[in-house]
Amino acid sequence: MTRPGFVVDVDACFACGACVTACRVATDGDARIRILQLESAEEARPFWIPYVCTQVGDPACSFEGRPPCARTCPSGALIYGDLDDPSSPPGAIVAGGGERGAEPLPTRLPEPRAYRVGRVPGDVERSLPDPASVIPGRRI
Repeated sequence: MTRPGFVVDVDACFACGACVTACRVATDGDARIRILQLESAEEARPFWIPYVCTQVGDPACSFEGRPPCARTCPSGALIYGDLDDPSSPPGAIVAGGGERGAEPLPTRLPEPRAYRVGRVPGDVERSLPDPASVIPGRRI
C-alpha cells in the first residue's frame, strides 16, 4: 500500500507562489496549497512554510507522478511521492535517510502525509496553525 504525500523543505522555499498558481490552474479553482509567512521573534525574520492539500487528506488534483505544484516549484521545496517507500525521494527522507530528519506537519489524519525538513525556530514551530483553518476545501 502506498502513502502518497509531501516532504516540504522549508529552507528551500522562498515564497515565490509558483506552486499556488500551478494548483489553481490544475484545479480550475481555489488553490489547495498555501504558503504561510510566520514571523520569528527569536530570529527577527520571517519563515515561509507551504501547507499542502495532503495535510487535510483531500488532494486538490488527480495526478500521476508529481503534482503540478511540485513540478513547478523552482527551488525544489516540494518533494512528492510514496512516503512509505524508502526508494522514493520523500520516502527516503521520512525513513531517516540522509542527515536531515523529517518532522510531520500539523494534520488531523491518523497518519501524516506531509512532513517538513529544514530549520524552524521554536516560536514558529509553536505557532503552526491547524491546516483545516488554512487550506480551503473539504474539511477533515
